Amino acid sequence: PSGRKVPAVNPDYWLPKLQRNQVRDEHNLSRLHALGWSSLTLWECELSDPGALSALLIQFLESDAVSNVEKQPD
Repeated sequence: PSGRKVPAVNPDYWLPKLQRNQVRDEHNLSRLHALGWSSLTLWECELSDPGALSALLIQFLESDAVSNVEKQPD
């Protein structure tokens, strides 16, 4: 569920690639957050339950909306 499964086929290729992806993603998320964006990471296994996914998305969007209202200048 958290991307920690080691590929059984061609690990010499996949392990460095997955590590580069992780570094790239962390860099891009940091840049987005520095620009004031919020982000939500969803794992493929979280997409199988529409009800739970909807609740997660609503929670994220509502918390982000509250955060943005608090940031608005007076």
